[in-house]
Amino acid sequence: MAKTKNLPLFPLKLITPAGVVFEGNVEQVVATDPVGQFGVLADHVNFITALMPGQLTIQLPEGQALKYYVADGLAQVADGAMTITVSELHDLGTADADKAENAAKTAGR
Repeated sequence: MAKTKNLPLFPLKLITPAGVVFEGNVEQVVATDPVGQFGVLADHVNFITALMPGQLTIQLPEGQALKYYVADGLAQVADGAMTITVSELHDLGTADADKAENAAKTAGR
């Protein structure tokens, strides 16, 4: 997909019980909370929400996207920075279909 303009960046930290998985500046984050799918861009209003099992997409400045399956967790935006803490994370870039399906079953989906 060709990019027509760069979006402003904001800091993101993605944390699992094993430690920090990602820390850096991103353009956008898309995840699922109890109400549905939501997106965060730079200068988003402060908020905190529970994450539901589903896909987490992190849009990087270079036009690439990181895609993960999260079982559950919390997402917080405070003072222009986002922190996501999850109990379980599977990289969809390297996970095969069986692993993703098993992760969804384990999370009670």
